[in-house]
Amino acid sequence: MACPFNQQMGSCPFAEANREHEENGHSLMKDVVQASLDPMFGLFEDGTIGEANDPAVQLFGYTYEEFIGRDITSICPKAREVQSVLRFMHAPHKNKQQLTTAINKSGRELSIQLGLSLNQGASKELVYFAHMKDLTEFEAHKSEIEHKDNLCQAMINASFDAMFAIDQRGKILVVNEAACQAFGYTEGEFVGQNISIICNER
Repeated sequence: MACPFNQQMGSCPFAEANREHEENGHSLMKDVVQASLDPMFGLFEDGTIGEANDPAVQLFGYTYEEFIGRDITSICPKAREVQSVLRFMHAPHKNKQQLTTAINKSGRELSIQLGLSLNQGASKELVYFAHMKDLTEFEAHKSEIEHKDNLCQAMINASFDAMFAIDQRGKILVVNEAACQAFGYTEGEFVGQNISIICNER
């Protein structure tokens, strides 16, 4: 639409209004992103990053300036797909979460929980927020526990003597074939029971 005022008569009110709407939208994006304690990005509708916070800088290794204008798929390929779903649903304040992976600047793959929400500012502009929680250490710890559990199971199974693995309350977690034969219970009957069924204190 042509501006009813020329440059000699002053600034165009339509241009000023559009500029104000854009500034308000970016202000909302910045305020929300910077308030988060976890890595968070503000996204435009085309998937480019408009805002990033310090936790995101620390997690991914990019500077704030390197983040701005970068496509979110270069960091988290799944984010763009989730953003498209939200846009199709057109559901402001709707939040979708899922486990996926992200890639930091050095190329290292990270396990993350991705939360992506769609908000509508005062200017009716759609603003997306990508919230990421690093699960890498949790996944590594989980793998370590699983490895120890498998090792424990293998050691017990390899024993010719009756052996059990129990928790702090005495609940049977693992039992070997020798124990089943010695006490006449099946593995399914043993697991989950308290060790007191075969070893009562008197």
